[in-house]
Amino acid sequence: MKRGFVLAVFFFLLMTACDNIKKPDVRGSFYPFDERDIAVFMDPGMVETAFSCGAVFGLIVPHAGYRYSAKYALPAYLAAAKNMAYRRIFVLAPSHYFSFEGAALPEWDGFDGIFAVLRTDKKAIDSLSEKRPFFISNDKFNKEHAIETQLPFLARFLPDIPIVPIIIGTLGEGDSEELVTALSLYAGDSLFIASSDLSHYKTKARANVMDKALIDAVISMDRRFFLDEYRRGKIECCGFFPIYILMGIAGNMGSSGAQIVSFGDSSSVTGDRDRVVGYASIVFTGEEIKMMLSVKEKTMLLKLARDTIAFYLKNGKKYDPPDEIKNTFTGKSGAFTTLRKKDGELRGCIGFIVAEKPLWETVRDTAIESAFGDPRFYPLKQSEFASITIEISILTIPERVASADGIVMGRDGVIVRRGWNQGVFLPQVATETGWDRTTFLRHLCADKAGLSPDAWKEKDTELLTFRAIVFSEDEVEQ
Repeated sequence: MKRGFVLAVFFFLLMTACDNIKKPDVRGSFYPFDERDIAVFMDPGMVETAFSCGAVFGLIVPHAGYRYSAKYALPAYLAAAKNMAYRRIFVLAPSHYFSFEGAALPEWDGFDGIFAVLRTDKKAIDSLSEKRPFFISNDKFNKEHAIETQLPFLARFLPDIPIVPIIIGTLGEGDSEELVTALSLYAGDSLFIASSDLSHYKTKARANVMDKALIDAVISMDRRFFLDEYRRGKIECCGFFPIYILMGIAGNMGSSGAQIVSFGDSSSVTGDRDRVVGYASIVFTGEEIKMMLSVKEKTMLLKLARDTIAFYLKNGKKYDPPDEIKNTFTGKSGAFTTLRKKDGELRGCIGFIVAEKPLWETVRDTAIESAFGDPRFYPLKQSEFASITIEISILTIPERVASADGIVMGRDGVIVRRGWNQGVFLPQVATETGWDRTTFLRHLCADKAGLSPDAWKEKDTELLTFRAIVFSEDEVEQ
């Protein structure tokens, strides 16, 4: 009861403190007005069979009225909620009410998800808005149920993760690839949702044939086949572009596959078998989020880094953390600790690509080195300490790639190595700079490894990639 009261007060204060919140348009029509009635559609007990899968980074979910489609969307959201390591969530939806070219982004600070206000990732939106075919337009979100019907699910199961809603209009093939490239920069620590119903107003028999063909095309992971089937009218969906783009991102990420979670149509509610609408949920899985950390574990590691720096400032020696820290983070993993000033400017960054120590010890040692041992900066002073923000990156084991074509920008950190020369960029460097692959590699070689800018092209140069779970004090409640 107390927790519910606190959440209600927080929700009220957030809504009143920030007027730039998108209010619901279809509350009371596509889904119930009363949140208690909405919650009925989101009861995990409604799912007859628990869905088991690997790390989920993509969903295809329906957006019809909850009476018809909620039971099909629910298992996919439950599967995604098991991860909880997402840095942001992209919601890709078609436009039902406006005709336009490109992809619309919102200016709002947040969206009312009924159970919580879902804040938008302003940094990602600002960055994307500078690229084609993106543009800013709040108007395109008016009445758009394909976005809004997803929000209560997110507010219920993934409430603390910022969102990037995108309404997609008409796209040329070049525009589609621009979208895939831009969004792939955020892959690896983001969840991508493609909002789409399937066939519309066919007989049940015909709808089931078409919808199963669409599911097969998606699961094949063959975008060209999916496109050809759509153009020939063999499959039908209102969210073609969101699905097509999600498949492209999955391909760039080296997804381990897509799996059908639920499948059905409106006849189960209406009894009408002559004019049905098809619904399905599909999840995309991969290994890039396999190092899952809970919010509590992230908070513990960030506190460890801050306590370590504070202790060193006071005593000039390493901090010995509580046994809870040591017992929780016994596994060995590479890690970087990054310090930033209030304006986001770098203040120190040191890490170990491959660690031979337990994770807690790696984080402790890199925190000390980033604050006091980064040769690019003078040692951190006590007067600066309160104003810095700490970011931690936990790394996978590096793997060699045959060529630069195997590098996915935004997903992969990259190591370039030739003889005694070596340099590394974390995955977020691509997101923060907006560099393409060539520019990224030229800077890596010249600025980090002390090689010629084009050394990455030479056969004696090794390229290795790794992935990272990245989290900071700005994003994780302390």
